[in-house]
Amino acid sequence: MTGKWEIDTGKFLRSYANDSHGDVFTHFVLASLLQAMWVVRDDSSVMLLGKLSDKLAPFLELSILSTDSTSRQHSFLVDTGCTLEMVLPAVILAELGWPVIETMEIQQADGSRVAVDLHEGSVVFGELARPVLAAALGTQPIIGMELLQGWQLCLDIIAPGEGEVRLQPL
Repeated sequence: MTGKWEIDTGKFLRSYANDSHGDVFTHFVLASLLQAMWVVRDDSSVMLLGKLSDKLAPFLELSILSTDSTSRQHSFLVDTGCTLEMVLPAVILAELGWPVIETMEIQQADGSRVAVDLHEGSVVFGELARPVLAAALGTQPIIGMELLQGWQLCLDIIAPGEGEVRLQPL
């Protein structure tokens, strides 16, 4: 079987960077150790396809898991200027039942700073359910750069609304 071994260390690394949060740090480390999974993956079969909007914005359809493990499809804007893993509207987070694990201040694209709740949940990403943190903000689901680490993002832009968005493992 061709493929590569991979461990999801994103939560551990994120927790290490946030060690000033005390209890949250301990929570992340323990959750990371319990949820870390070794996965054999044939990279040729793992590719996420999306589309471009009429305004040339790239979108991907992803499944997010509620706390009762039901799956819901949502269309996510791929935002290369967003350094978070994910942004979800508060109404979607309430429907999913994802718990708030901390409140943090973030800087938005316009330079303003706002306090947001961070929720912990799971998303199906590359055929693997993986833990994520989502900031409660706005009305449009967003995938940020933190979630895209280790993936290649390709945009084929033909015209507004015409083209392809591809996301595949590096």
